[in-house]
Amino acid sequence: VAFTRPPGPDPTHRLVFFLIGPIMLAFPFTNVFGLDGPGAQAYWLGHVDFRDVILAKQCAAAVPPLGVLIVGRISLWAVGDTTPAIVDAYCGLVALGILAWQSGGGLLTSVAFPRASDPQRTAGAFAPGQTALAIAVLDAIFIGMAVLFVRAFDGPHAGAWLVLAGAVLLCAAVVARAVAQRVVLLMLRQHRERILRSLARSAREGGRTAFHAA
Repeated sequence: VAFTRPPGPDPTHRLVFFLIGPIMLAFPFTNVFGLDGPGAQAYWLGHVDFRDVILAKQCAAAVPPLGVLIVGRISLWAVGDTTPAIVDAYCGLVALGILAWQSGGGLLTSVAFPRASDPQRTAGAFAPGQTALAIAVLDAIFIGMAVLFVRAFDGPHAGAWLVLAGAVLLCAAVVARAVAQRVVLLMLRQHRERILRSLARSAREGGRTAFHAA
C-alpha cells in the first residue's frame, strides 16, 4: 500500500480526535460495581457467572464512546473531509484498542479500589483518586505508543506499516484485557468480603455527605 503523509493536518491530530471520546467517557469502565454499591453482594449470593456480569457491564459502558466515534466520523464525512482512509483505519484500530485497554485496566481498578457511586454525583465521585491516576497512566502509555508509530512510519509503504501497527496495538490490548479478566475473577472469589466492605463503607459515607449537603 503506497502512502505518504499528505499536506495538511498532521495524522496525530486525527488520532487525538478519535481518542478524545474514549478517554473522556472512560469512567464507567473504572468502577464496574460502583452503581451497585452494597447490592453487589447479590452477584455472590445468586451464584451469577461473573464473566457474564463483567461482559454486560462493559458492553454497556462501551456504547457512549463508540457512539461518539461513529457520530464524529459521520460528521467529518459530512463536511467533506479528505483524510486518507488508511489514516482513519489506523485511528479506528487505536480507538478500539484503547477501549479494550481501558476495559482491562478498569476491571483491575474496580476490584482494587471499589467504591459505591451516587448516579447524581458522578462528577469527581464516581471513582477514587487512585483509580483516576491508574487509568491516566494506562492511557498515557497506550497513546504514547500510538503517537510513536505515527511519527516513526513514513515513506512509500508507511500506510501498510501503520495499519499493521494499529492491529498489533489492538491485539495487545485485547490480550491484556483477557489477562486482566482472569486476575479479576480470582480476586472476586478471594477478596469478596473486602470488596463488599469497601462498597458498603463508601455508600454510607456518600449518604452522610448528601445528608449534610442537604
